[in-house]
Amino acid sequence: MSLSKILKVFCLHYMFSSIICHISHLPQIRLSVSMALVDSEVVFKARCDEIGVAEDTCQKLKARGWSMFGSFAFSVSTNPSQISDDDFEAKVVVQILVDANHRHAAKLRRLLFESYAMTASELKRRAESTESDTPKKLPSQEIAVRFNRLEAKLSPLKIESVMDPSHQLINNIAQCLDDGRLKYIEWARCTTRASEVNNLKEDSNLKVWKADSSGHIKQAEKTDIVKCDVRTDLEVLNALKRRGVAYEIARVMSFEVHELIVNLLFQELQRDPLDGFGRISMSQVASADREIHLKLAELTRAGLPMGPLGELP
Repeated sequence: MSLSKILKVFCLHYMFSSIICHISHLPQIRLSVSMALVDSEVVFKARCDEIGVAEDTCQKLKARGWSMFGSFAFSVSTNPSQISDDDFEAKVVVQILVDANHRHAAKLRRLLFESYAMTASELKRRAESTESDTPKKLPSQEIAVRFNRLEAKLSPLKIESVMDPSHQLINNIAQCLDDGRLKYIEWARCTTRASEVNNLKEDSNLKVWKADSSGHIKQAEKTDIVKCDVRTDLEVLNALKRRGVAYEIARVMSFEVHELIVNLLFQELQRDPLDGFGRISMSQVASADREIHLKLAELTRAGLPMGPLGELP
């Protein structure tokens, strides 16, 4: 091995050692419980508004603990299609609307049927999910609410333009949370929302055939993987900023903790080399970023709960 290669290996080893030592002093990285469609209060409230459920009725549902599809589905102890009118009126309608003949009783029955169907579908998806399944999508309403909360927390910093992550990036990270396993996402896949919106599919009519989770062959749309440019230091920094925003929106890692990792990587990148040594390259930074995620995956191997008060790492 030449002297230049030995020096590069030594520099890379020094960088890894510095980063791993720093990770051991970071707050414990925990992942939160997955926020499925049936567990979102925002989506449930939006659906109530769509079908015309009054605001005071929504507040009464929330007071009873029925503020999500997943909880309202089990407001009765049997399948909604098999429950009698008397049981439904006694257990739901009277509890919320007082009058069993209230004009909004039918809306509550409809909402109960939808809650049960969506919860059953989510349980089936979890039981039959495989590695080849497409990433689970967070509801757009939930993404919007979390985005606004994060922007308010980071004020006056605005999450827009190059810092606005694509929904595909958010969903890929949310899928890691749903699986309970941390996976590394390449820098080139940390795309912007603008590139996602402007991605026009010229072959939108093209269909592909693939097996689903049960092994049956079915027709599906061809999916295009949008990638971003990461050839310069600034483009890499912007991609990592977007990844940090997506991590918090998906409730995998707080933006502040991710910023510690990003700052450490670029601190090592800009560090003046010792005499006789070369400067750290971007490929070495990429390798260090992978090593960090490998270490985080090891630290979260036993479980991925949120903090006792629901806080992110």
